[in-house]
Amino acid sequence: MSSLTSGGSASSAFDGVGGGDGEGVAIVVAVLALVLAVFAAGMERAAGGVSGLMTRQRLLGLVTATLLVAQGGMLLATRHVASVAEPYVKSRVAELPSVRVGLVLGCAERTRDGRRNLFFERRIAAAVELFRAGRVQYLLLSGDNSRPDYDEPSDMRRALIRAGIPAARLVLDHAGFRTLDSVVRAKEVFGLREMIVVSQHFHNERAVYLARAHGIEAFAFDAEQVGGREGTWMAAREAFSRLAAVLDVRLLHTRPRFLGSREMVPF
Repeated sequence: MSSLTSGGSASSAFDGVGGGDGEGVAIVVAVLALVLAVFAAGMERAAGGVSGLMTRQRLLGLVTATLLVAQGGMLLATRHVASVAEPYVKSRVAELPSVRVGLVLGCAERTRDGRRNLFFERRIAAAVELFRAGRVQYLLLSGDNSRPDYDEPSDMRRALIRAGIPAARLVLDHAGFRTLDSVVRAKEVFGLREMIVVSQHFHNERAVYLARAHGIEAFAFDAEQVGGREGTWMAAREAFSRLAAVLDVRLLHTRPRFLGSREMVPF
């Protein structure tokens, strides 16, 4: 992006650009901040009558150690997610099996300053390629529709119809608020036991990891990557998102924000 929204942070300026896992990232950051605060409070109490300089030195050491642990956790999570997902994520349609449904993960159609979002356009192009190659018969479009004026699934539907995909082959999931929500709902609400995920590579690996952890035979087709400032920001955020994904699966056993009843779908 050429500039950040006036008065906004880097994260707020990119919200929705590559997909909506900001809540998971926020959870990880909040947990780390809480751990740091608890340790800091303990150190202050333990310091007692020790000089202010000594206390500050200890706190600085504590902060450094906490950040190193967090960095190590993100590195391990990144490698773990990649190792689980790698055999199933492909950049060529010919390397994928034929299944009934492709799951297209949503993001904003436009950036906050009104420009075309390349993440969105390239996911649409990949979904079209997958469908035309006969690898899927239907496309499940999953994204955020938490506000009346923001509707990722409907935006994807319009774009795919413009590209020539029959409307009858498109099914919408308006409660894909996070990647975890999208993949779990694909199974429990839409009845999928196997699928091909469509997104960029960084996102596909995490989606396949989450899907397979929930018993779904998931593969993925990589949309073209996005470079520049947008791509750099998404790569940085992904480290937090992968740590959140591992915590969701291994520790928190997180469920979708909204599950709902089983949908009657053509597939």
